[in-house]
Amino acid sequence: MKFFLQILIINSTFLILDCLAQQSGWEIIPSGTTSELNSIYFYDYEVGYAVGDSGTVIKSIDSGKTWQTLQTPVISNLNDIYLFHRDTVEIVGDSGTMLFSTDGGSSWWEGPSFLTDNYYCVIFYDGNGICGGSSQSILWGTYTGTALYWTEVQSGFFGGGIWGAYMLSSGIGFVAGENSIFQPLFGKTTDSGINWDFTAFYLNNNEGRATGVNFTDINTGYISAKVWNGTGAIAKTIDGGNNWNSTAFTSPLWSINFPISDSSLVGYAVGDQGTILKTNNAGMNWLPQQSGTNLRLNKVYFNDLDFGFAVGENGMVLKTTTGGDPVPVELSSFTASVQSKIIYLSWSTATETNNQGFEILRKSLNEDDGWNNLGFVPGHGTTTDTQQYSFTDYDVSVGKYRYRLKQIDFDGSFEYSNEIEVEIGSPDEFNLSQNYPNPFNPRTKIKYSISSVGARERVSVQLIVYDVLGNEVATLVNEELSAGEYEVEFNSSAIEHDPSSGIYFYQLKAGSFIQTKKMVLLK
Repeated sequence: MKFFLQILIINSTFLILDCLAQQSGWEIIPSGTTSELNSIYFYDYEVGYAVGDSGTVIKSIDSGKTWQTLQTPVISNLNDIYLFHRDTVEIVGDSGTMLFSTDGGSSWWEGPSFLTDNYYCVIFYDGNGICGGSSQSILWGTYTGTALYWTEVQSGFFGGGIWGAYMLSSGIGFVAGENSIFQPLFGKTTDSGINWDFTAFYLNNNEGRATGVNFTDINTGYISAKVWNGTGAIAKTIDGGNNWNSTAFTSPLWSINFPISDSSLVGYAVGDQGTILKTNNAGMNWLPQQSGTNLRLNKVYFNDLDFGFAVGENGMVLKTTTGGDPVPVELSSFTASVQSKIIYLSWSTATETNNQGFEILRKSLNEDDGWNNLGFVPGHGTTTDTQQYSFTDYDVSVGKYRYRLKQIDFDGSFEYSNEIEVEIGSPDEFNLSQNYPNPFNPRTKIKYSISSVGARERVSVQLIVYDVLGNEVATLVNEELSAGEYEVEFNSSAIEHDPSSGIYFYQLKAGSFIQTKKMVLLK
């Protein structure tokens, strides 16, 4: 469970925190185009490109928040993209289209011109790469750092095609598609594209097309697929592609991605009807995620386990920074206000899932005594309605404090909110307030303020009650106190000799400060 909250720390009597609200783990980003997008690739966490039909290329330099459309010299459909650097881009598409740019898409080189097949996929690793296309064509590429060269490995087969490719190292690569009789086809090279081994297989006893491929090590690999009966499938191998076992899904799937080989448990697949699937256990189970769209998704790409994108029909761009997982408790505000020595905390949630409640934690910056649990506020379990919460921290001394929430699920898991800082300042002057109530019987309260007299410095304070003859009736305070606001109760019934009704005086002495006020006991 995760909180997403912007940090705002101020010293003030009132503060408000804005939150990053998400209805699901995926956010729809305006792309500026309605062309179908077929692929997306981010070189780092800022710069990325997406390509699509009719020569469409869009670029982002702000982590996918905004996109600009780049001009290209072609109108053919563009199917896949790879970035060597932020500004060095290779794009492949229909009718032998290949575009190469070294200036971030400001200008493009086309070629090689002798190729005429449709090219569907391109991938590189440490200077070597694969391009696959129609007629089961395969190209082997070499990038020198200044130029890109392609060699035709195979072409001319009737039917079928290569729709997905993956490089595990500079010499080990994989391709996936369908053969000439429309069976799923898998190919592998371990010698930099010189020799290839191909395997045809079935998807739950059905024919179909392998649309994407990803390997997490030399033996373990995954294929996304469209089955010819209109469904989809994910196939897995644990013996380097010799044998495949597949799992059926309702919709055709067009792309698969395991972001980090070292964390090979987590993978994603996308397809028709806005389908997004995620596994956290190396493909044993695939769970759907809420995409927010019914449009077909053609490509999924992650930089790490949290930061990823999916693209598809009608210029659709989806982004996640949570691994596609929704935020179970969506904190939409967190506020604090100060009145005298009382701090009022308020917060609200937009949605809640499995929320047992919140522990309120406070840390004094003056004493540095760690986090203390002030109390617990029950949650609302699972709800999509806005919920309001509050907590009051009474009688807080002068100083600086930090507060945070510990949100706890019913299963015991928890997450912390970000911290907010609140300061209760020292009084500007010594002051003795009028007692309340007045007249009183038998109890009344007296408030007084001790001004700042230096860091951690204390002052001798006396608060004494006298009758009209000047006789001392009660000593309410006789101690050294630090700067702050205080309150004490005077109970006339506790006096040894029952006092009579009438006027009494109470006097505050704090250092050289002396102030006296009168009060009335009315029986």
